[in-house]
Amino acid sequence: MENSNTYSSAGKIIDIWSYFQNIDFKEPFIQGIIAFHILVLCLTVLCKRSSVALATILVLLSATLYSAEWINEIAARHWKLYASQQYFDSSGMFISLVFSFPALINIFIVVLILVFDSVNLMVISKRKQLRESSKKDK
Repeated sequence: MENSNTYSSAGKIIDIWSYFQNIDFKEPFIQGIIAFHILVLCLTVLCKRSSVALATILVLLSATLYSAEWINEIAARHWKLYASQQYFDSSGMFISLVFSFPALINIFIVVLILVFDSVNLMVISKRKQLRESSKKDK
C-alpha cells in the first residue's frame, strides 16, 4: 500500500497558525494553488448570471475535492519534482488547508449565488402570478 517514508510527519504541528508559518509561500506550486483559487473566485463572480457556468464550476470543484486524497497520495510520492520540502502528510493536513478549504469556500459562494438566484426567480414568478390573478378578478 503506502510507503511510510512517502509522507511528511504532521506530529509536530501544534495549531493551524504554526502550520501555515512553516509553509514557504514563495514556492511556485503553492503560488500556483493560490492563483488557481483566485482564478476560480474571479470566474465565479464573472459568471454569476450564468447558472450553467456556476454549475460547471460547482461540479469541477466538487470533483477535485472528491479526489483530494488521491491527489495527496500522488503529490506525496512526487514532491521532489516541484517543491523544496515535503508538504503532503498522511493525514492530509496540507491539502486540506491549502487546497480543499479554499475550494469549499468557493463552492459555498457558488451555492449562495445559485440559491439567491432561485429565490429571486420564485419572487418574480409569484409576483407575475399575483398580477395575473388580480387581472382576472377585475
